[in-house]
Order: sequence, then structure tokens, then C-alpha cells
Amino acid sequence: MPQITLCAFADESGAKIETQIENLLGNGIYNVELRSADGINVGDFSEQKAREVYEKFYCAGIKVWSLGSPLGKIGISEPEEKHFRLLENLVRTAKIVHTDKIRMFSYFMKREEYDLYRGEVISRLRKMVAYAADNGITLCHENESEIFGATVDNCAYISDNVPGIKIVYDPANFIMWDEDIDYAIKKLYDKTLYFHIKDVIRQSKTIVPAGYGDGQIDRMIKMLKKDATFTLEPHLHVFDGYSGIDKKQLKNKFTYDSQPQAFKASADAFKTILKNNGYKEENKGIWKK
Repeated sequence: MPQITLCAFADESGAKIETQIENLLGNGIYNVELRSADGINVGDFSEQKAREVYEKFYCAGIKVWSLGSPLGKIGISEPEEKHFRLLENLVRTAKIVHTDKIRMFSYFMKREEYDLYRGEVISRLRKMVAYAADNGITLCHENESEIFGATVDNCAYISDNVPGIKIVYDPANFIMWDEDIDYAIKKLYDKTLYFHIKDVIRQSKTIVPAGYGDGQIDRMIKMLKKDATFTLEPHLHVFDGYSGIDKKQLKNKFTYDSQPQAFKASADAFKTILKNNGYKEENKGIWKK
């Protein structure tokens, strides 16, 4: 039976790394998708900061699963060289924190510009993926509103035309872009390396804990045929790691008094789905049937 590993964007529980560690361990999560620590985005880490962060997570028994980087979250018209310097820094950081995965995106643009920039997107992604692969790192593309890879078909196109790139599947982001979730699961589920867990009510575009929206997260668990990692990215409470790189206003159905409370609500909701599907925690953050 497939094994599920829990992971999370710990900066949603608090900015300071000590707070992140406390909330990861308090919720039985031993893998982190590292987006920011102590208010510093992972793309801006110095070598010293990367070593400091790694040591603190390592001593707490927490593994850095991936870098939740902002790579590719720029306009397609911005200079390619700017992002290549960011990639070089991210690869260096990935090696220091002992991960072989970096989350990325595929450039901001309007819907009507997809065909205009299709070739440019693929060309840039191929160069970045090749550079990362030469350094033992896998780039993992996440679907996101307002980028080329906002649609199911464009994500599939990226997967089919950029050798070595992997897919991160985020159901909530597809809903935010009015994509059909049935179609998304059919087209991308088997291509996906790992999953982001946040949920949205389609009609109101309101963010909710896993299972309360239209992301069909329960179905995603039922369909699982191989070991997989699921990263909690709840967006249930405003936090610096998001607002620093994304200017969109998030709408939440439920309110929470603090980031740790919202983080726990997200973890509890997803664990309920796992339990309802016959999963039990077998080891630290590892769930099996």
C-alpha cells in the first residue's frame, strides 16, 4: 500500500525558525518545504543563513524536502539573466540544506499571451532545468494563477516539452483560475511528483481547510497508487512569507486568532482525510494503511 509523507510550508506558522520548528513538531510533521525563515526568503539566503537554517532543522529531526522558491514568479518580459542568478543562488542553497528539489513557476502573463510566449517559456524552462540537473537538482513546476502554467493544458504542455521537469499539483490554484478539477486530475495526477494541500470553495474563491472546498482532496488520497509527499500550504492566515512575493488578497471562510492556530487547523483537517481513508501514522510524519 502507498505511503504518505507529511510536509509543510512552516513559515505559515510563524516567521522565526524556532516557531516553525515548534509548530512542525507539534503537528507531527518532519519535512519542510522551505520558503522563508526569520523573514528572509529562501531565494535571498546567504551561505551562512542556509547553513544556520539547515543546522536548526537537522538538530530538530526535520528534513528539508524542497525549496519553495519564487523562481519563475516574474513577468515574461523581464530579463532572463536576472532569474538565472536567482537559480544559481537557489542551487547553492539546496546543496547546503541537503535537498534535491526546487519548486518553481512559469512567468506572469495574461491568458491572451499564452500562445505568443509559449516558445519563450519552454526555452527558458529548458535552460534552467538543464542547469539544475547538471548540479543534481530537480526543478518542480507548480500551477499558479496568472502564470503560463495556470491552466491544466499548459502544465501538461510544460511536462511534455521540458525534459526533466517535474509537476507539483495544487488543486486550489486550479480552482482560483477556473480550471476543471476533474480534468486536472485526469490530465496531471499521474504526472505529479508531489502535491500541495490547500482547498478553495469554487463559487466564492474562498480558502478553506482541506476537505471543506472543491479541490477533491479526498479523491486525491483514494487514487494514490505509489508513495507520495503532500505539503500543507494552507493560506488560512496572512503571513509574511506570502505577502512578500504575492500581492493578491486572500479570502478566508474561517478566522483564526494566530498563525499557529491556523496551521494546526490545516494539519488536523488533512489528517482527518487520511484517517477517513484508513491511514494511520506509522512513524514520524509517515502515514500508512
